[in-house]
Amino acid sequence: MDAKEIIQGLMSTDRDNVVRASWKIIHSNDPHVLQVVSDQLPAISESVKTLSPNSEPALRDYRFAPELAVEILKCFNQAAVCRCSLYPASNSLDPEEEEHLGYIEITKEEDHLEAYTFEYNCICAHCENRYEVVLHESYHYPLWYWEKLPV
Repeated sequence: MDAKEIIQGLMSTDRDNVVRASWKIIHSNDPHVLQVVSDQLPAISESVKTLSPNSEPALRDYRFAPELAVEILKCFNQAAVCRCSLYPASNSLDPEEEEHLGYIEITKEEDHLEAYTFEYNCICAHCENRYEVVLHESYHYPLWYWEKLPV
């Protein structure tokens, strides 16, 4: 998906298109794509606010992905606000993926098989905030809980 397709997806009324485009933003580290899409942030933000709730029972409201994508674009636009500030508010950001994208460095990994958890210590590659992340795999899908550590 290029930037134009991401913008169209985020402003679509089709749930699958919105979610697919949202994850492209969430998993992007391409400054050009993020800039082009963030130039349309006011319209995207308004479009996301009008999304209908799930029409059937679901484990998670699909709107969390476009809402997170909007917050990521806001962080991109505001150099003073680091992307890592969003981590504690989202339990869907995988530290291994964030490291792969260059946003953090994992400094410690510890497996707790008996509790179905995995623990990471991470440092933000941009602002050097430190986080402890606990992965819970005992639910229907993995959940990552981020806690900012004191300096």
